[in-house]
Amino acid sequence: MGNNGAGIGGAVIAALGAFFGYVNALPLIFALEETPKAAFDLLEHEPFLPAKLWWHNNTGGVDWLNLLGLVLAAAVAWGLCYVVGKRRRQA
Repeated sequence: MGNNGAGIGGAVIAALGAFFGYVNALPLIFALEETPKAAFDLLEHEPFLPAKLWWHNNTGGVDWLNLLGLVLAAAVAWGLCYVVGKRRRQA
């Protein structure tokens, strides 16, 4: 791949998308299960709770499956950038 910045940029954006997709979905899921007011009160009391829940599992340890998801998203994005970049030069 001639331009590594495209692959690295795609990988970073994919990892951020995986993280923020999960973190932003939690308050919405909580609001649907409880009430929107309860979700607002929860986030007002503990604003970083969705991010904490993403990093830690129920026992307090690190949830390695979520970290694996970040690595997988970054690897797929980099692979797609590599394939598209390689095909573009040949044409």
